[in-house]
This record gives sequence, C-alpha cells and structure tokens, in this order.
Amino acid sequence: MARLASGRRIAAGLPPHEPTRGPIFDDSGLLLRAALAGHGVATARSLLVRDTLASGELVQIGDVRIPPSLEYHVSWRENHPRERAIHAFWDWLQDEIAATVPLMPSPIKSD
Repeated sequence: MARLASGRRIAAGLPPHEPTRGPIFDDSGLLLRAALAGHGVATARSLLVRDTLASGELVQIGDVRIPPSLEYHVSWRENHPRERAIHAFWDWLQDEIAATVPLMPSPIKSD
C-alpha cells in the first residue's frame, strides 16, 4: 500500500493510522510493479493506472475514489526575458490537461 495522508485514508474507509506490517511504498512506480507482480493491492492515482485497468492487467476493487488533493501553480516574474516561452509552455500545459481530464473517471465515493 502507498502512504496516504490520514484524511485520505479516512475518505477511503480505512483506519487513520499507517499499517504496522507489510510493505509500504513511497514510489508509485514500484507500488504498481509490485501489484502487477501479484504482491498485493495498491492505491493509486487513476491517471497512473488507467492503461493497466483498461488492458485488464489490474482490476479495480470497489468503487471508492478519492478526489486529488494536490494543486500546482505556475508563476513567473512580470516582464521576464523568457516570458514568451513561459506563455507557450503554459498554453501547452493547459492543452495537455484538457486532453487528459476527460479520460479520467469522475471522483465518486461509495457509501
């Protein structure tokens, strides 16, 4: 299992404390490799597992989804010498997000 903040564990219906036994991964790539190798279950971001779920390599257990809690911010100094490149990056990033978000399932929580 990956480390989850206690609020996210509670939202998933898990106890608020860390497990006391079994492997705990702090690298999502290693976590998914272990799950693919049959070493247990994993909690993972839907974007990271969508292809393996679609191919049947992994299966989803239950229907609990926890909305992401991370936010990213982009900032730069006004009149930066590379402001044109920064804006081009920002435009590209927004296009990538827009292309990805419709592919992700909507967050739901089962009762």
